[in-house]
Amino acid sequence: MRSCLGNLCLTLLLSMVIEPCTPLNQGLRYTEYRVYEVEDVAVLTYLGSNRTVYVDWFVPVNNSHQSSYILELNPKVYERFTDRWGNSIYRFKVDIDLHGSTFRLEGRYRVVCYTTVPAVTIDGYGRIDDVDPNHIDPMYLAPSYWWNFTDPIISKLLEELRSSLSGENRIGVLIEEAKKIVNSKLSYRRIDERLGASEALRRGYGDCSEFSDLLISLARGLGIPARRVLGVYVEDSRIKGWHAWVEVWSPYFGWIPVEAIDQASSVKSLGQITSNYLAVYIEGYPADTVDEEFRDEEIIFEAKLIEYGRLMDDLYTRIAKDLAISLSIAVVAIIAIHVVTRVYKARSTG
Repeated sequence: MRSCLGNLCLTLLLSMVIEPCTPLNQGLRYTEYRVYEVEDVAVLTYLGSNRTVYVDWFVPVNNSHQSSYILELNPKVYERFTDRWGNSIYRFKVDIDLHGSTFRLEGRYRVVCYTTVPAVTIDGYGRIDDVDPNHIDPMYLAPSYWWNFTDPIISKLLEELRSSLSGENRIGVLIEEAKKIVNSKLSYRRIDERLGASEALRRGYGDCSEFSDLLISLARGLGIPARRVLGVYVEDSRIKGWHAWVEVWSPYFGWIPVEAIDQASSVKSLGQITSNYLAVYIEGYPADTVDEEFRDEEIIFEAKLIEYGRLMDDLYTRIAKDLAISLSIAVVAIIAIHVVTRVYKARSTG
């Protein structure tokens, strides 16, 4: 009894400690977590002529399956702001001595990544008609160079999808069907350049960027807000590589993750992602220009696993189990006391 109550108290304590750190999205269930310590270093050479420059620094994002905390940033932060996509940006002010001067920027973070599974059925993410344009940035529905769903090669796919699902407007169903089309049209092949959805379709292959770009194009073409997430995939405290995946908008739950690639991942369904995915940057609309005044001399991005655990579902299961055991013991004890009392009374009267 004492052991059960002790386990119950410990479980309740753990749930109180862990739960406030968990990103809140009622469309997802959180089953495990990994805590990473991330080191981010950039050594840059400035090629311009200004004596003072400002460099924008992105830190790992906070979203529906990740919480990020800054441990250290160097040099001193000049300004902090959040862009329209939700990225936290820290601006450094750097004084330049000479043309070609080299300087170092660095950050350390603690990032908690969660494994999520859908908390609702595929019908539960809402319908396209439920998307309120007043509650979502219109750029999440706009075509772009990478996601040009007005290109005839993509428009044709959209027509095929609509005709095969005549009248269907459930977001979950449409995204799952769009994923099937993406994986039937593209073969996975690692490439060095980003092709965009249209060119990937013409070539018939691509890596995570092309799969994600095509899924975003189809989603937006159907009227479902979608965006690209760029991050890393971490396995055994080692970054296997940079990776791109997708988030789609549910009018009931907000942004829901979805892995675009079936054959390269065990993460299959909408709302399912593992704690190996560490998100760095959200792309809602591609930048028009690339800053060519800086040259990368050294880029370091490393993630060290410092903690792993199960949570929520397992914790609640343990609570229920301990309560059941405690109640069972209490019932047995009450029955035993009742029997002993009756026997004692019977002997006393006899």
